[in-house]
Amino acid sequence: MNSTISQSTTQHLGALYAKFTEAGQTELADKALDLLEKLDSHEFVICFAGHFSAGKSTMINELLGNDLLPSSPIPTSANVVKILAGDGTARVFFKEGDPLLYKEPYDFDTIQAHCKNGDAIKRVEIAAKNQHLPKGVALLDTPGIDSSNDADRVITESSMHLVDVLFYVMDYNHVQSEVNLSFMKQAQQEGKRIYIIINQIDKHQERELSFQQFKNSLTKTLEKWDLEPEAIFYTSLKELGHTFSQFQTLQTELQQLMKYKIDLVEETVVFSAKKLASDYLNAYQEKIEQEKADYFQQLYQLDGKEDSETVEEAREELKRLETLPEQAEKDLKNTVNTTLKNAYLMPFELREQAKAYLESMQPKFKPGLFSSKKKIEQVREQRLQAFHASLSTIVEAAIDWKIRDKLMETVKYMQINDVSIIKSIQKFSVQFPKKRLTELIKPGATLNGEYLLVYTEDVSQAIKQSSKQLAMSIIEQVTAFVREQAESDKRKQVQAVERAEQYQQIEEKLYKTDERFEAEKKDVYQVQNDQPFISRTLETMRRQIQDKKDAVLFRESEEEVILSEDPGVPPESKSIEEEIELPGHLSVMETVKKVEQAMAEIKDVKGFHTIYQDLLVKRDKLTRRDITIALFGAFSAGKSSFANVLMGERVLPVSPNPTTAAINKICPPTDEFPHGSVRVKCKSELEIFHELTVILDETNGRIPKFYELSEIIDWLQQNDGANLHGLKEMHQSFLTAVMEGYSKLKQQLGRVQVVSLTEFPSFVSDESLACYVEWMELFYDCPLTRQGITLVDTPGADSINSRHSDVAFQYIKQADAILFVTYYNHPFSKADRDFLIQLGRVKDAFSLDKMFFLVNAADLAANQQELQLVTNYVTDQLLSLGIRNPRLFPVSSHLGMREKEGQEKQSGNSGIDEFETAFFQFLKEEMMQLMIHSSVHDIQRTENQLAAYIKSANLDQQEKQQKKQLYQKNRDEMKKVVETLDSELVKKEIDQKLEKQLYYVHERMSIQFTDRFKESFNPATISGDGKEAERDLQHALDTLLKDIGFELAQELRAVSLRMELFMNQKAGEWSMQLQRACSNIQSDVIFSEITEYPFETPAFSQALEEVDIQRFKPAIAMYKSARHFFEKNGKEKVKQRLHEELDPMVEHYLLDNKQEILDWYSEQWKNCLAKIKAEYMESISEYFEGLLYSLADEVDVDELDTKKQRIAALLT
Repeated sequence: MNSTISQSTTQHLGALYAKFTEAGQTELADKALDLLEKLDSHEFVICFAGHFSAGKSTMINELLGNDLLPSSPIPTSANVVKILAGDGTARVFFKEGDPLLYKEPYDFDTIQAHCKNGDAIKRVEIAAKNQHLPKGVALLDTPGIDSSNDADRVITESSMHLVDVLFYVMDYNHVQSEVNLSFMKQAQQEGKRIYIIINQIDKHQERELSFQQFKNSLTKTLEKWDLEPEAIFYTSLKELGHTFSQFQTLQTELQQLMKYKIDLVEETVVFSAKKLASDYLNAYQEKIEQEKADYFQQLYQLDGKEDSETVEEAREELKRLETLPEQAEKDLKNTVNTTLKNAYLMPFELREQAKAYLESMQPKFKPGLFSSKKKIEQVREQRLQAFHASLSTIVEAAIDWKIRDKLMETVKYMQINDVSIIKSIQKFSVQFPKKRLTELIKPGATLNGEYLLVYTEDVSQAIKQSSKQLAMSIIEQVTAFVREQAESDKRKQVQAVERAEQYQQIEEKLYKTDERFEAEKKDVYQVQNDQPFISRTLETMRRQIQDKKDAVLFRESEEEVILSEDPGVPPESKSIEEEIELPGHLSVMETVKKVEQAMAEIKDVKGFHTIYQDLLVKRDKLTRRDITIALFGAFSAGKSSFANVLMGERVLPVSPNPTTAAINKICPPTDEFPHGSVRVKCKSELEIFHELTVILDETNGRIPKFYELSEIIDWLQQNDGANLHGLKEMHQSFLTAVMEGYSKLKQQLGRVQVVSLTEFPSFVSDESLACYVEWMELFYDCPLTRQGITLVDTPGADSINSRHSDVAFQYIKQADAILFVTYYNHPFSKADRDFLIQLGRVKDAFSLDKMFFLVNAADLAANQQELQLVTNYVTDQLLSLGIRNPRLFPVSSHLGMREKEGQEKQSGNSGIDEFETAFFQFLKEEMMQLMIHSSVHDIQRTENQLAAYIKSANLDQQEKQQKKQLYQKNRDEMKKVVETLDSELVKKEIDQKLEKQLYYVHERMSIQFTDRFKESFNPATISGDGKEAERDLQHALDTLLKDIGFELAQELRAVSLRMELFMNQKAGEWSMQLQRACSNIQSDVIFSEITEYPFETPAFSQALEEVDIQRFKPAIAMYKSARHFFEKNGKEKVKQRLHEELDPMVEHYLLDNKQEILDWYSEQWKNCLAKIKAEYMESISEYFEGLLYSLADEVDVDELDTKKQRIAALLT
C-alpha cells in the first residue's frame, strides 16, 4: 500500500469526522469511524446481493466448501450475514438486547434459523475456520431483493460504504427485472466494483434459444442501463459440469481479488470518504435549501414588493389616497352641477302650459261667458295637472335619467361596487309636488311675457335645487364609502412599504446563505491542513472504535432462543395429491344419452313442447361446448411453455426474455380459418397515440404538443426518443420498439390481418411488432382444441416491458377456467400479488371454483420433501392474499413436453398427468354437474307430467268434466300468481347488498391507505431536494393517485361480480316462491329450473383521474427535506393531510358509482324477472293444454303408460 496515500486518506477521514461531529451529523460521523477501522484493519468486504432465490446463499456455501448458510427454493436469508475467517464462533446481533455468542461446537441448524429470522435479529456474523477464506476477508450474504424497498434495505443494512466488491446474483429467468437493474445502477453510482453472476443456467434450453442469443440480449440490456460490470459469470450449482458454466472462472477471479485486497481496500475508503463528504455537503445544502425555501416562502407572502421603485410608488399612492375622498366629492358635485346647468326644462310647449296655468290663476279669470266659482276651480286644477304632468316627464328625461347615468359612470370609474350606493343611484328620481307650482307664483303678479319668463325660471331653479339636494345625499354616501375605502387602502399601502423593506432584508439573507454554502464547501477540504487538530481527532476516533468493541457484551448462555416459525413448514403438511370429490354419479355422456332418449319419447306428445326444448338446449350444451381457458402468471414463470405442454406441441415461442406482449388465443380451426391460420389485430392509431402521450407525460411538460401519431414518431426519431431524461427504462424500451416497428405496421393500424404460422412467432416475441398488437388468434388443430377449448395466453404480470402488466381483467369473469402459473424457486413476486388479490376478491363470486394454480419447474426440487415445502409455502401465500383451498399442482413444463413428444420419461415426474387428470375431470364432469342435475330434473318433470296425463285420461266422463273446469280455474289462478307476485322486497335486498359492499370497499381503502402511501412515498422514490424533490413528490403523488384509482376500479369490478351472483341467487329464490305458490294450487306441477341470467358487467373508469392536483399542494408543501420527512416523522403529517383530502374523493367516487351500478342493473333485473315470468307463463299454458288434451277420448293411455315406464327407467 502506498503509505503516502494511506496517510492522506487517514487525515481526510479525521477532518471529515471532526466536521461531521461539529455539525451533529452522527450517522456520517459513525461511517467515518467505520472507514478508519476498515483502513486500519485492511478488512476486504465482498458482498453477495441479488434477486430472491437466485442462489446467493448456495453460491457462498459452494465457494466456501461448507454449508454455513441456509439454502432453499423459498426465501431464506432474512438478515445480512457476515462470514469471515476466525475462531469458529458465531455472533448474533439482535434489534433489541445484548448479542449472543456461540462457540464451536454449535448447532448449525440453530445458526441457520437465526439467519432466517428477520423480525428480531439485526445481523449474524460467522467467524468460520475455513481454509478457503483468507484472514482479513469478509463475505456478506444479503436478503433477497424483489422490490425497490428491498433494495433500499440491502443498501442500508449491508453497510455499502464498506463493501469493496459486489457480486450480484440473478436467476437465469430474471435477468431483465427492473429491480435488479436499478439496484446495480445505484451500486455503480456508489463507486462499487460490480460482478454479475447469472445463476441456474441449467434452465437454459438450447433448442428454444441459443446461449449466445441469451448473452447478447443481456449485453444489450446492460448497455441500455449504462451498466459496466467488471465481468459476467454464468453458473449452475445444480450441474457444476454444465457446458456454459463458469464457476471455476468465478472462483479464480475471487481468489485474485483477495490476493490484491489491500489496494482495493484503499480504493474503497478513498471513494467512500469522498462520498461521505458529498453526502455531508448534500445534507448541508439541504439545510441551506430549506432556509432558502423558508425565505422564498416569506418573499412569496410579501407579494414581491421589493424594489425602491415599488416603495416610491407606494408612497405616491398614499398621497393620492389622502385627497381621494375630497376629490371624489368634488368630481361628483361637478358632475351634478354640470348636468343640472345643462338641463333645459322649459321648452316652448311647456311654457305655453305654464302660461295657461298662470292665466287661470289671475283674479279676474273666467273660462267662459258664464262661469261659476266651481267651474273656475275645475279649470285651474285641470291646467295645473296638465302643466305638472308635462313638467314631470321633462324633468325625468332631462334630470333623472342623466344624473343617474352620470353618477353610475362616475362610480364605475371609481370601481365602486357597493350595492346600497348603486341602488340609491338607480332610485334617483326628483319628486316635485304640484303645490310647489302654485306656491312659486308671486302674489299680485300680472301675467305678461316678462313674468312668464320669471315664473318658469323660478320653477326650473326650484326643481334643480331639489335635484341637487337629492343628489347630494348620494354624493355624501359615495364620499363616505370612498373615505372608508381610502383609509383601508392607506393601511394597506403602509403595510406594502413595510413589506418591501422586509423583502429587501430577506433578499440579503438569501444572498448570504449561498455565501455560507460556498464557504462550507471550501472548509470541508481545507480543514485537514491543521495537522495537530487532525492528529488529536484521529486519536479520539480510534479510542471510540476500541470503546465500541469493548462495550459489546456477548451472552454465552445455552438458553433456547425463540425463533420465528419457518414459513415454509406449516404444522400440518397439505397433500398435493388430494382427490377432487365430484358431486353426482352420472357422466356427461351418460346424461346426454338419457336426455336424447327422453326427447325421443315426448317429441310428438301434445303439451311437451317446452320440456322438449329445455332438454334440447341442455343436450346441446353438454355435447357442443365452447370452453375458454385463461392462462395468467408472472413474466418468465413458463406460461408459454406450459401452454405448449397442454397443446402437446411447441407452438408458442419460449424464451427467458419478455415475449407475450399481447393476448394470444389458440382456437379450434373453423371452415373460414383452417389449421395454421393466424389473425392479428393491430391497435388503432388513436390507441398507440394515447399510450405514447401517457408515457411522455412523465417528462413534466418538456415535450411539445402533438396531434397525430406520425408527429410523435418523427419527433422521437429526431430527438433520440429512446433516451429521454426522466423516463423509466421500461418506457424507454417501449418507445424504442414503437419507433422500430412503425414503418412496418403503420398501414395495418386498427386492422385485422391474416398471417401465416411461420410469421406468428415474430408477432409474439419481436417487441417492435408486438407493441402494436392488440390481440392474436391462432387456429390450431391439436388434442386440446379438438375438445372445443380456446386457450388464452395473457401478458406476464411483471417484466421490463410496461405493457406486459396490462392483464385483461374481463377474462377472469368470462373464462370457464383460470390457470395461474408461478415459478418454482420464486413463487410470488410483488407484481403477482396485485393480480392474485383481485382473484381472491372475486373467487367466491363464481358458482364453481374455476381457478387452478401451478408451480412450474417442479423438476428443480432436490427431493419430495423440498417439493412439499414449496407447495405449502405457495398455499400459505395464496391464503394471505384471500385465496382459500386452492387447487395447487407442481408441474414441470420441460419434462412434460418431453413426455408429450414421446421421448423417454425422466427420473422425476412432470406432474402434468396429475394436473390434466384433475383439470379435464373438472371440465368434463365437475363443470357440467349443474347441467347434469338440471337435465335429470327435466327428465323427472317429464315423468311427472306423463303421470298426470295418464291419471286424467283414466277418469270417467263426469270426472273429466269436473277436472276440465278445475284445470281451467287452476291455470288462471297460477297465471295470476305469476303476474302479481311482488318482487319489491327482493329489489330492496339487492340495493342493501350493494350499499354494504361499497361501505366495505370504503373501509378497506381507508385501512390500506398507510400501506399504499408507503409504497409511493419511500426513500427509493424520494431522495432529492429542491426542484428534484418537487419532481419526486409529484411523481409519488401521481403514483399514489393512480394506485388508489386503479384499486377502486378493481374493487368495483369485484363488487359487480358479487352483485351478479347475488342477483342470480335472489332470482332463484324468487322463482322458488313462484314454484311453491303454483304447487299450492296444483301439487303435481313441476317447472324447469331457471338458468343463470347473463348479467352484463358495467365498465368502470379509473378513479381520481380528473382530480384537481392543486388540492394536494398544501399536503405536499409540508415536505421540508428527505431527512425531516423520513427520519423526523414528517411523512406522517403529509400522509394524514393526503388522507383527509382523498377520503371524501373516494367516498364521492363510490357514491357516484353506486347510483350508476343501480341504474345499470335495474333494467337487467327487470328483464331477468320478466324472462322468468314469461317462462312460467309458457310452461303453465302448455302444461294445462296437455292436461286438457288428456281428457279427450282419443288419447292412447297405453302408449302414454309405456312412455312413462321408459322415462322412469332412465331415472333409476
